[in-house]
Amino acid sequence: MRPVCLRKDRLGPGLPAADLMLSRHHRIALTGAAVEMLFDEDRVFAAASMIADPVPDDWQAQDCIEWFNIVLDTHAEVIANGQPVESLFLGDMALARLSDRDRLAIAARFARTADGRDWHERTSLRTLKRHEAQVYLVVAGLGGQGQQTEPMAIAA
Repeated sequence: MRPVCLRKDRLGPGLPAADLMLSRHHRIALTGAAVEMLFDEDRVFAAASMIADPVPDDWQAQDCIEWFNIVLDTHAEVIANGQPVESLFLGDMALARLSDRDRLAIAARFARTADGRDWHERTSLRTLKRHEAQVYLVVAGLGGQGQQTEPMAIAA
């Protein structure tokens, strides 16, 4: 899985403090006046692929990418390179990718069933849809970058 790159200062000064490589599905926390005005929330999540850029052309892919996730009892925000992002959300997608060994270890650590029925039910913040993230980028003055599947026209 090829990562995306949330460039240094992409979301404002120090957000993030250095380039941050994330999986396409990893959620980034967004805040500020544009978030409040558009979504009536203090904070929201958006998938990294909706906000970040493709990895640079000069990025050297390794034979294997090693991903590090932080698993907490509940889904929460953590800080990576100064940028709030999500802890591992133990929903259907994550459960499908976990090995049996990892699933059993998590279940034992957090006193949960191994099949995941009583794991995280919802993300800790509202998660934006692609079109909402695109509008956010424009309204927040951050441009319409990110990995888009098709252009989006916004009428003034």
